[in-house]
Amino acid sequence: MKPVSRKEPRTQVNDYKTLSLSWESTTEALLLLVVALFVGLAGGAVHCWEYSRCHEAGTCSNASRWRLNNELSCSYTNYVSVSGDVLYGNVNNTNYMDLIRSICSPGERLHLNSVSGLAECAPWRSWPNALNTEIMDPGAAQTHDQMCGAWIQAGPTAPQQIRYWSFYDGVNENAAVQNAEKGVYSSSRLSSTDMGKFFTACQHTILGGSGAIRASGKEAYAYLNTRLNAITTKTRVLEAAGWLASHHCDGPALLGSTVDAGTYKATVYRGSDFSAGTLAEALYAVDEGAALQNAAELGNTLVNANAMSSPMVTMSDLDALFEGATLRTDHANVPLQYGVTPELDGLGYVANQGNFHAASGYLHGVAAMCAFALQGALDINAAAEWTLRGKDVKRLRAKRPAATALGRLQGDDGAPLTVDPDNETLAQASTVSWSQLKAEPIGDPKNDCPAIARFLFPDRLDEEHFGMIVTPKLHKQLEEMTDLLQHHVAEVVTNHPNVSAVLQDPASVAAKVHSTRVRLAGAPRGSWGGIVRDYADGHLNSKDGPMLMALKQSRAIFMDRITTLFNNDNVCTGPPLYDAMEQNAYIYPGGDCTHVMLGVLRKPFADERYDNASLATRAGYVIAHELAHNTLITPWYSAPIQALLSRYSSNLYSEAIADVISALAIVRSGLATAEQACHHISQLWCARVPLTWGPSLTHSHPGPNERGDLLCQTLVDLGLM
Repeated sequence: MKPVSRKEPRTQVNDYKTLSLSWESTTEALLLLVVALFVGLAGGAVHCWEYSRCHEAGTCSNASRWRLNNELSCSYTNYVSVSGDVLYGNVNNTNYMDLIRSICSPGERLHLNSVSGLAECAPWRSWPNALNTEIMDPGAAQTHDQMCGAWIQAGPTAPQQIRYWSFYDGVNENAAVQNAEKGVYSSSRLSSTDMGKFFTACQHTILGGSGAIRASGKEAYAYLNTRLNAITTKTRVLEAAGWLASHHCDGPALLGSTVDAGTYKATVYRGSDFSAGTLAEALYAVDEGAALQNAAELGNTLVNANAMSSPMVTMSDLDALFEGATLRTDHANVPLQYGVTPELDGLGYVANQGNFHAASGYLHGVAAMCAFALQGALDINAAAEWTLRGKDVKRLRAKRPAATALGRLQGDDGAPLTVDPDNETLAQASTVSWSQLKAEPIGDPKNDCPAIARFLFPDRLDEEHFGMIVTPKLHKQLEEMTDLLQHHVAEVVTNHPNVSAVLQDPASVAAKVHSTRVRLAGAPRGSWGGIVRDYADGHLNSKDGPMLMALKQSRAIFMDRITTLFNNDNVCTGPPLYDAMEQNAYIYPGGDCTHVMLGVLRKPFADERYDNASLATRAGYVIAHELAHNTLITPWYSAPIQALLSRYSSNLYSEAIADVISALAIVRSGLATAEQACHHISQLWCARVPLTWGPSLTHSHPGPNERGDLLCQTLVDLGLM
């Protein structure tokens, strides 16, 4: 017998034993895991039960970072009496600031959200010295880390987006302001202003149900129809189109204003194209018959078919459009800028062919669509995806910039203080149409009516928001500081050798700095930072439905803006381009006007309790920076600008020189030292950034963190630090 034959069974037995032992150990591990999981779940359930009991009894609070998700976690801390705290509170020697920070990151504190009512971590802004030492890492190499390192390190290891220390809570701050703002006018018993009167009518309509909403839409359509009669000539066709445009209706053309060479000019902007069947459906909804529906569809087909191929409208055609919108003929001296207007050209073609039946039907369909877009702000089903009207409104909205109100564009929350409006931006803001104002009605008048009120009364709401954010004392402080910094920005431009050497005509720049008016968004009318003229008045009536009120007010806003053209007013007579609470400021270089938004007139930029150095190096820095942009009115010498801004890439020069001049003006004013300016400005611009982020050679603004670092290094180069 061969030994091998006796060994084989033994090997099989050993393998079997090994498998048996392996199975037993695996089973044991799984059983332990299951038991541990069961015990953990049971323990968690008991823990959550205990939290539920103490939370209901008011003896504990949630202590988790998951508060924002409806207190998903069951972590909690017990409330104890002050006397009870003596038993253990002295053990770890924690101070007051550590205790109120709780589980939040450096620079944050627990608070109750005024909108949701939930506890959450929110930025804690220090005062009277706004420089927050809690978020610093003094031993770091880079200035931004020295000023913000602890806060940056407390964030996620790999951030997915840029989050600036100064701006990251802006959305929540705005929501808190809007929540407080509703209480000012959202009561039928407190309807003293037009906002309150509109809210009352809106509330009555929603509570009246779908029939009341539809009746209000028909009333709005009937109002628009008052100037859509006797369309039997080309002039009348264009006048009717202008009338609709003056109510911010989507149509063949939009009318507004833009800025060129520092002055307002009228603009005719490309209108909207409508899909087949949309106008007929809109007319059916306002009880118009089949004949007019068919005429509207024929007109729409002809307009679309000839939009890109027909001759452009003439200046006399545009005169008729403008006269139909303004109901004024004294516009000979009003400058007009216009570009390509295909839909208006197509409508002109229909009129040139003498097909006034189709043109009239088309314009009536546009009026019905305008009433529908208004109705969509109240009726939760009005803009449903399955209707042709709803699909068209959504399509039209996607083709144009997001807007927050009539005449107001939505800024970029992810890029604070980096939006430089141009002539095109102002034209887009002034031609905001109803399709761009997206409401999300839920059938609740307490929320739906304030939402549409914000579309209609942006100027009045700006002042409400200003009063909530800027105290009278701070308003006065800003006035005094602006006067001082305006003087010193001009002085730096003409007398600082490193700056004046850059500019071919520093004297002209200094003169423009002195003549530039600073507008604070929402500042009371007639105050130093506010617009002088009164608010747009829609002459509302108590018997008007909310959609008729909306049309009257929208036309009042249109005429308020257009009147500046007839009066040849300065650009500072107009409203800001963006929602007043945007975290932004901008200037029309050479136009004698800069707008500072409310988002940079609150902490960490401004507060009435800030000391002089903090206010000057924060809100003052923003204002002086905008004034310094008047350097763009003159050419620059190449060698001196490269020497002054050697730390910056050339694509950043326009923003960099404004930063440097602003810091120099602050130092020369005596409000702060160069070191204070460096530290405060660096903290304003510190941020948590994704690992993949890097400086771009296409951007005009320095990026997060580098903005403060580069400015501080330049101040060192100039011998100030």
